[in-house]
Amino acid sequence: MVFLDSSITNYRGWTTQLDDALDGFLNNEALSELLQVLPYQESAKQVQWDLEVLSALQRKKLETLIDHAIVHTQYYSRTARENNIREHDIKDIDDLQRFPSLSKSRLMQLPSDFLATKVMNDTGLKARVSRSSGTSGETQALIAHLEDEFVPNGAVQARYFQAWKIEEGEIITWVRRSPKPPFVAYHAGWHLYHSIRFSEVVKNPQILNECPSKVILGDPFELKAVARAAETKGITIPFKTILITYQILDNATRRTLEKVFGDRIFEIHSMTESSCPIAWECPTHAGLHVNSDYIISEVLDLNDDIVLPPGQVGELTITDLHNHLMPLIRYRTGDLATHISGVCRCGRALSLMAPSDGRIADTVETNNSRITPRNLFWETDPLGLGDFEVILSSHDHITIRYSRTISILSPRQERVLRRKLERLFGKTVQVQAVPELNPASSGKCPILIRST
Repeated sequence: MVFLDSSITNYRGWTTQLDDALDGFLNNEALSELLQVLPYQESAKQVQWDLEVLSALQRKKLETLIDHAIVHTQYYSRTARENNIREHDIKDIDDLQRFPSLSKSRLMQLPSDFLATKVMNDTGLKARVSRSSGTSGETQALIAHLEDEFVPNGAVQARYFQAWKIEEGEIITWVRRSPKPPFVAYHAGWHLYHSIRFSEVVKNPQILNECPSKVILGDPFELKAVARAAETKGITIPFKTILITYQILDNATRRTLEKVFGDRIFEIHSMTESSCPIAWECPTHAGLHVNSDYIISEVLDLNDDIVLPPGQVGELTITDLHNHLMPLIRYRTGDLATHISGVCRCGRALSLMAPSDGRIADTVETNNSRITPRNLFWETDPLGLGDFEVILSSHDHITIRYSRTISILSPRQERVLRRKLERLFGKTVQVQAVPELNPASSGKCPILIRST
């Protein structure tokens, strides 16, 4: 075991935490299960580069999932009858379009209709329940998964950790508002995830230099705050790799992180509803690779089930090929997405999508277009504006608030900003400088806020 070397003894309490994590996880039953899936994971690492093999694997998994869902769930049995779909009818992505898309509200109406409880009896596996993220105050949906979810998670982590050259046995520091105890994950090898409280790291960024990890994971807004705190104190934090998840990584934030942490920064698109992360960024930085052997991704028109071609923005819709306990077929995620045509120059056959434009709930429709958070970043980035939020009032005016602790705009710059946003929204805009911006109850910092 590579974890127990002398390098970890420098961190306060780390050895004890590590031993507790390993004692709680590495029991004989868990080891046996992991050894059984090891050949499967190694196979997944190899076949992902071959387009023909990957497509065949995807079609096989899709047909199995659809047939299973039609036979063993009330919702899909009823949906199949209504749309004249029988077993073995759905064999590829084109056939999949015969199914109507699934909204979160429909899933929440009667979640038991989506459960295929027979799979628990057949496999002897237990279930766990996760909640959707509830971003922007949305009601959360409950999603049931079998406990073998570590199989796709392990295979996916194996491929992107391998691409990022993160070595076996690496310790990963996770900056979180509510830290979890250390836990072990398995992919190409054993890895330990250790959480550090965000508020503590912002006060004392030197903590990061005291941990044995050279890989850091977190939300871009929070990591940006840590990077600024380190820069203010003159602290260098030479992490090998930065992993970004949960929110949009805009150009200004990326530059801030690169200045303090280095330029090995990669995005992961994940959500609790899926069995594994949906997509990840490879070292070419040419988009995010969809894990096509576990997830089928479609980009649908916001108002109907029309599949949009590469280059057009729509709603990311996924079919989880692994979850047979609670199948999610053509599930609308609420995220804006754009597929990218062609194959990445890295050689991987996995399909590509652009970095997320954010949540649909965080967009605004005008007479001419739909404004996304990324549109706002494009407008504010040339002015050097740091953290900001746009408040949409019911009284036909808009207020943009920015943190004067981070940015100080001149009167001229404020006028330019106001004109840019008035042209974008077609409404009167007020500019306010405030001491700091407070995150939402979820810990995330939304860009667009609706106010009554």
